[in-house]
Amino acid sequence: MIGVCLLLAVAGSGFDLPPALVEPPKARASIGPPQTELGRSVSLFISVTYPAQVSSVRLGKLDLGEVFETRRRSKKQEVVAGQKETTFEIELVPWYVGKLRVPKQKIVYVVDGRAYVVFTNDTQIDVQGIAGESKTRRDDPAPVRLYLQKLRLIWLGLAVLVLLIVLGLIALLVRRRRLRERYASWNPESRELLRLRLAEANKLAANGREVDALHLAASGLRSHLARVEDSWREDLTTTELDALLRARNQEAVADWLNDADKIKFARNYQGGVSGLLSQLNTIFGVGEDSV
Repeated sequence: MIGVCLLLAVAGSGFDLPPALVEPPKARASIGPPQTELGRSVSLFISVTYPAQVSSVRLGKLDLGEVFETRRRSKKQEVVAGQKETTFEIELVPWYVGKLRVPKQKIVYVVDGRAYVVFTNDTQIDVQGIAGESKTRRDDPAPVRLYLQKLRLIWLGLAVLVLLIVLGLIALLVRRRRLRERYASWNPESRELLRLRLAEANKLAANGREVDALHLAASGLRSHLARVEDSWREDLTTTELDALLRARNQEAVADWLNDADKIKFARNYQGGVSGLLSQLNTIFGVGEDSV
């Protein structure tokens, strides 16, 4: 029964049964060196000895799984003691640690135009190293599979970074829009007075009177804040008002007051006042065309 199953298996593989009058080739596999380091290349030698009736031999599809990466191949033929001998050399790179088994490999030989199959013996190699660490030489690049995996990770990281940047920009734009809407809803009458103060301050700055322009804008802003919220009194120090503003998420206004104080204390009015006025115009949406 077992013999019948074997015959059916060979018949279903696409190869003929070996002829009885022809001695089948002898295939031997060995690997050298038998011990290596992770990522170092080794050679798998497959020697096939066969009689003259065999017209040719070739390697079948290599069965190495994902344990080894196949590099270069070579083939050498010679005649030894009246018999042909073909030696295949396959360069392999192991990417796992431990005692790795190289399974039996298929050898296809041809007699009278018909193809037959024999198998080599299996062999093993001892790979030393630390899992996840490759000791590949500089002239031995990483296998294509690992390279593509790293490339995919790089592209994935870039995609996540771009997504975070886009989300950050969207959040910033939404926040600025909400601030503008919030400022626009603040006491419309007081806001109109602030617009007039800023327009006058812009005129003063344009005429070279930066000191007066900054004092007018700062006092106008203080008066506007006091009319909007009772706790934001004009007699508060900048530090006290800063804490109250930030508690109400008014960081932009608090930062402007602090920047104005820095210019006052440093007495560096040249260039900085125009920028502050433009910034205050932007915060409250009054525009510099109010001048």
